Amino acid sequence: MPKSLRHLALCLSLSLLLSGCVPVSRFHLPAAGQPTAPAAAAVHETIVTIQSEGQNVIGTLALPQRGATSYPVVLMLHGFTNVRDELPVAGTDEKMYERMARVLGEHGMASLRIDFRGSGDSDGAWADTTFTGQIADALAAIDFLDALPAVDMARLAVLGFSQGGLVAAQIAARDARIDNVVLWSAVANPPDTYKHILSDATVAAGLASGGKPPVIKHFSRPSGK
Repeated sequence: MPKSLRHLALCLSLSLLLSGCVPVSRFHLPAAGQPTAPAAAAVHETIVTIQSEGQNVIGTLALPQRGATSYPVVLMLHGFTNVRDELPVAGTDEKMYERMARVLGEHGMASLRIDFRGSGDSDGAWADTTFTGQIADALAAIDFLDALPAVDMARLAVLGFSQGGLVAAQIAARDARIDNVVLWSAVANPPDTYKHILSDATVAAGLASGGKPPVIKHFSRPSGK
C-alpha cells in the first residue's frame, strides 16, 4: 500500500483552501486568512492535451510565477457531471479549482486540472463515462506530469472532489508516485450514492450486468468552459 493512503487524515485539510488553509505534509500551504495576490501574478496557465486510451484529455497546467526549477504539484480531479474548473465559489467570479490553482501557485505549487473523457473539452461521449475510464485518465495525467521537468514528482498530491474523490482513492492504491491524497466530499459507497441520482433500478442493473456498463439516458454531456 503506498504511503499516500497513510496521509489521508492530514491531507483532508487541503480542502480548507477555499476558506483558509493549514499546513499539510511537505506542501507548506498558507495559514488561514493569509492574503492572496491576483491570479495573473501567481501562475502561468497552459492548456495541455494528454493521451488516454487513444483519446484526448484536455487539462489546464498552472505553474507558479517563481524562479524555482521544480515545483510540488497537485492533480485535481472533478466530480460527477462537472468539468475541470469545478463549481462556482459563492460571492466570487472564480470556480473551485480555478481558485485552488491560484492559491497553490501563490505558494509555489504547480497544479494540473483535467476534464475526464466525455466531459468538458476532452474527447468522448458523456454516455460512455465509466469509473475505469476516469481512472485511466487520471493515471495518464500522472504520466504526463512525470515527463515534465518543471514538477517535482517526489511531491505529487492528488485532490478529488465528489466522484473525483473515488477516482483519487483508486489511483492512490495503484500508483506509488502519489505522495499525498485529498478526498473532498468524496464518493465512498458508489451503489448507495448513485441510487439517489440514477435510481435504484439503474444501479441494480449495473451491478447485475457482469461488468457491462448500463446506459444512462437522462443525463446530457457536461458542457466545457
